[in-house]
Order: sequence, then structure tokens, then C-alpha cells
Amino acid sequence: MEFQENEIISCILTVGVSLFVLLNHRAVAQIPCHRWLLRGLLCFLLSNFFTVLEGAMLTKLFNGLEHLTYTGCLVSLAIWARGVYGRGERTDV
Repeated sequence: MEFQENEIISCILTVGVSLFVLLNHRAVAQIPCHRWLLRGLLCFLLSNFFTVLEGAMLTKLFNGLEHLTYTGCLVSLAIWARGVYGRGERTDV
């Protein structure tokens, strides 16, 4: 087993942020398109778990799942950003 300290710290910090978001769900629900933002956070949390597990067992499987969930995170954030910032009037600069 080969764990990297920075990956474990990143996972712990992501768990902390996720708990903070859960405890403040009413405030988060006020953010436009918040469900996409939460999906992105969930994917990021899973990717951190898979990164840590990758060092313990089934390296190829968890590496693939890590990258798949990173992709899900980025797609979710892109859809969220489009939902939030794509609503305004178009103006030429």
C-alpha cells in the first residue's frame, strides 16, 4: 500500500467542505442551479476517495473511476456555470 499524504489531506478537506455544505443546505439552495453545483461537489468528493483507494488496492480500477468522476465534476460545474451566467442579456463590449 502506498498512500500519498497530499491526497489524504485533500480528501479530508473535501469531506470538511462537503459537511459544511450539508449543514448549510438552506443557504446553498439559494444559489441558482445549486443541484448542478452539488453534483459537482459529490463527484469531486468521490474522485478524492478513489485517489486514496488507488494507492491501497485495484490501482487501475480506482484510477479510471477517479478520472471518470473528475470528468463528471467538470461537466457538472460547466452546466452550473452556463445555468448561472448564461441567463443574462447579451451585450457587446
